[in-house]
Amino acid sequence: MDTVEVIETLAATPGWLRQAVAAVLPNLAARAPAPNEWSAADLFAHLRASDAILAPRVYQLLTRPGAPIAGYDERIWARVTGRAKLPILTQLTTFEAQRAELVGVLRTLTPKEWQIGGVHETRGQLTVLDIATDLARHELEHRAQLERIIVAIVGPTDGPRPIPASRPREPRAGQIHPPRKRSPTRPRTTEEPPSPEPTP
Repeated sequence: MDTVEVIETLAATPGWLRQAVAAVLPNLAARAPAPNEWSAADLFAHLRASDAILAPRVYQLLTRPGAPIAGYDERIWARVTGRAKLPILTQLTTFEAQRAELVGVLRTLTPKEWQIGGVHETRGQLTVLDIATDLARHELEHRAQLERIIVAIVGPTDGPRPIPASRPREPRAGQIHPPRKRSPTRPRTTEEPPSPEPTP
């Protein structure tokens, strides 16, 4: 993904989420398609937690180039913030404002600023572009997953279609979120270590 694709993907997410969430409110957001699968509310919490971890890294590196980057488990992050029990629409409004700010900053970056980096405590060197790209790819994948959940709960809708992800690429050194095999019901995490070499 180039910087334009990254910015436009991140800019599109809040509007898509608002339409998707509306499809399952007021009574179906917490309903999972099957036992041990995530509901729309679960997946939205996962996306919010991932954003809360990744987006601030952009500001941190722009403010302090070379800063150390701490790793967090977004599943634990989501459980902590979930204690507030805010209505999902309140959470979405907060997400929309924060995303508008992030996108506004990204649109001003120079090529040199996109390459500002820091060192993740377990993943090594990461740039602003690495972080923003990882966030965008993560959301593309989970938009498709959220749509499948909605179709399973309420049937086909006239709501938004997920933006297709860019074609797969080889993971870069220090990439936060490389592709890896996982269970179909477990959402992709943002801090997973690189995948091992594929086995025959």
